[in-house]
Amino acid sequence: MRTVIGQFRRKYLQIVSIFRVEMNRRLFLSQVGLLSLIGASGCVAPLLGYDVLLYNESDEAVNGTVEITDRNSGAEVFQEEFELPTDERTRYERIGNHQRTHEVFVETGGGLSDQDLWEPDGSNLHLTVRIGNDEIEISRLVG
Repeated sequence: MRTVIGQFRRKYLQIVSIFRVEMNRRLFLSQVGLLSLIGASGCVAPLLGYDVLLYNESDEAVNGTVEITDRNSGAEVFQEEFELPTDERTRYERIGNHQRTHEVFVETGGGLSDQDLWEPDGSNLHLTVRIGNDEIEISRLVG
Protein backbone atom coordinates (compact mmCIF):
# COMPACT_ATOMS: atom_id res chain seq x y z
CA MET A 1 0.00 0.00 0.00
CA ARG A 2 2.83 2.34 0.90
CA THR A 3 4.48 1.67 -2.46
CA VAL A 4 1.30 2.50 -4.35
CA ILE A 5 0.88 5.78 -2.47
CA GLY A 6 4.54 6.66 -3.08
CA GLN A 7 4.20 5.98 -6.81
CA PHE A 8 1.00 8.02 -6.99
CA ARG A 9 2.67 10.92 -5.17
CA ARG A 10 5.66 10.89 -7.58
CA LYS A 11 3.39 10.85 -10.62
CA TYR A 12 1.29 13.65 -9.16
CA LEU A 13 4.36 15.78 -8.46
CA GLN A 14 5.67 15.17 -11.99
CA ILE A 15 2.37 16.27 -13.49
CA VAL A 16 2.24 19.40 -11.30
CA SER A 17 5.84 20.35 -12.15
CA ILE A 18 5.16 19.93 -15.89
CA PHE A 19 2.03 22.09 -15.55
CA ARG A 20 4.02 24.82 -13.79
CA VAL A 21 6.65 24.82 -16.54
CA GLU A 22 3.94 25.05 -19.21
CA MET A 23 2.21 27.91 -17.42
CA ASN A 24 5.45 29.81 -16.94
CA ARG A 25 6.32 29.37 -20.61
CA ARG A 26 2.85 30.48 -21.66
CA LEU A 27 3.03 33.51 -19.40
CA PHE A 28 6.46 34.38 -20.76
CA LEU A 29 5.32 34.08 -24.38
CA SER A 30 2.22 36.17 -23.78
CA GLN A 31 4.27 38.90 -22.12
CA VAL A 32 6.83 38.91 -24.96
CA GLY A 33 3.97 39.17 -27.46
CA LEU A 34 2.42 42.06 -25.58
CA LEU A 35 5.71 43.94 -25.37
CA SER A 36 6.32 43.38 -29.09
CA LEU A 37 2.90 44.78 -29.92
CA ILE A 38 3.46 47.85 -27.76
CA GLY A 39 6.87 48.44 -29.33
CA ALA A 40 5.53 48.09 -32.86
CA SER A 41 2.68 50.51 -32.21
CA GLY A 42 5.22 53.26 -31.54
CA CYS A 43 6.78 52.62 -34.95
CA VAL A 44 3.47 52.60 -36.80
CA ALA A 45 1.84 55.60 -35.11
CA PRO A 46 3.60 58.25 -37.25
CA LEU A 47 2.22 56.62 -40.39
CA LEU A 48 -1.37 56.76 -39.17
CA GLY A 49 -1.65 60.54 -39.43
CA TYR A 50 -2.45 63.37 -37.11
CA ASP A 51 -5.58 65.08 -35.86
CA VAL A 52 -6.77 68.57 -36.76
CA LEU A 53 -8.71 70.32 -34.00
CA LEU A 54 -10.87 73.26 -35.07
CA TYR A 55 -12.20 75.71 -32.43
CA ASN A 56 -14.67 78.54 -32.93
CA GLU A 57 -13.81 81.14 -30.28
CA SER A 58 -15.67 83.95 -32.00
CA ASP A 59 -18.93 85.57 -30.90
CA GLU A 60 -20.87 84.15 -33.87
CA ALA A 61 -21.25 80.92 -35.77
CA VAL A 62 -18.60 80.53 -38.45
CA ASN A 63 -18.32 78.54 -41.66
CA GLY A 64 -15.40 77.97 -44.00
CA THR A 65 -12.91 75.45 -45.33
CA VAL A 66 -9.78 73.69 -44.17
CA GLU A 67 -7.33 72.53 -46.85
CA ILE A 68 -4.17 70.53 -46.27
CA THR A 69 -1.81 69.66 -49.11
CA ASP A 70 1.41 67.70 -49.38
CA ARG A 71 4.11 70.27 -50.00
CA ASN A 72 6.33 67.97 -52.07
CA SER A 73 3.73 66.56 -54.44
CA GLY A 74 1.05 69.25 -54.24
CA ALA A 75 -1.53 66.51 -53.70
CA GLU A 76 -4.56 67.35 -51.63
CA VAL A 77 -4.38 65.47 -48.33
CA PHE A 78 -7.56 66.87 -46.77
CA GLN A 79 -10.26 69.36 -47.72
CA GLU A 80 -13.34 69.91 -45.60
CA GLU A 81 -16.02 72.56 -45.32
CA PHE A 82 -17.11 73.31 -41.78
CA GLU A 83 -19.82 75.15 -39.91
CA LEU A 84 -19.33 75.70 -36.19
CA PRO A 85 -21.58 77.43 -33.66
CA THR A 86 -19.89 79.81 -31.25
CA ASP A 87 -17.69 78.17 -28.59
CA GLU A 88 -17.83 74.79 -30.34
CA ARG A 89 -15.11 72.56 -31.73
CA THR A 90 -14.68 69.69 -34.14
CA ARG A 91 -11.95 67.12 -34.65
CA TYR A 92 -10.77 65.56 -37.89
CA GLU A 93 -8.84 62.38 -37.14
CA ARG A 94 -5.94 60.62 -38.88
CA ILE A 95 -5.13 63.21 -41.53
CA GLY A 96 -1.93 63.08 -43.57
CA ASN A 97 1.18 61.42 -42.29
CA HIS A 98 4.02 62.47 -40.04
CA GLN A 99 6.64 61.69 -42.67
CA ARG A 100 5.70 64.60 -44.94
CA THR A 101 5.60 68.39 -44.85
CA HIS A 102 2.11 69.86 -45.24
CA GLU A 103 0.71 73.25 -46.16
CA VAL A 104 -2.36 74.21 -44.14
CA PHE A 105 -4.85 76.81 -45.36
CA VAL A 106 -7.96 77.90 -43.45
CA GLU A 107 -10.53 80.38 -44.71
CA THR A 108 -13.85 81.49 -43.24
CA GLY A 109 -16.96 82.71 -45.03
CA GLY A 110 -16.40 86.06 -43.29
CA GLY A 111 -13.13 86.63 -45.13
CA LEU A 112 -10.61 85.60 -42.46
CA SER A 113 -7.80 83.33 -43.61
CA ASP A 114 -4.47 81.95 -42.44
CA GLN A 115 -1.95 79.50 -43.79
CA ASP A 116 0.94 77.65 -42.23
CA LEU A 117 3.65 75.20 -43.14
CA TRP A 118 3.73 72.17 -40.87
CA GLU A 119 6.78 69.98 -40.63
CA PRO A 120 6.11 67.16 -38.20
CA ASP A 121 9.07 66.18 -36.06
CA GLY A 122 7.58 63.54 -33.79
CA SER A 123 6.55 65.94 -31.02
CA ASN A 124 4.08 68.12 -32.96
CA LEU A 125 1.47 65.44 -33.40
CA HIS A 126 -1.66 67.50 -34.01
CA LEU A 127 -2.72 70.84 -35.46
CA THR A 128 -4.99 73.26 -33.65
CA VAL A 129 -6.93 75.92 -35.56
CA ARG A 130 -8.54 78.63 -33.42
CA ILE A 131 -10.96 81.00 -35.11
CA GLY A 132 -11.50 84.27 -33.25
CA ASN A 133 -13.49 87.40 -34.03
CA ASP A 134 -10.75 88.95 -36.15
CA GLU A 135 -8.03 86.32 -36.63
CA ILE A 136 -7.26 82.67 -37.20
CA GLU A 137 -4.43 81.03 -35.29
CA ILE A 138 -2.84 77.76 -36.43
CA SER A 139 -0.62 76.06 -33.89
CA ARG A 140 0.79 72.66 -32.99
CA LEU A 141 -0.39 70.43 -30.21
CA VAL A 142 2.06 68.04 -28.62
CA GLY A 143 0.85 64.52 -27.94
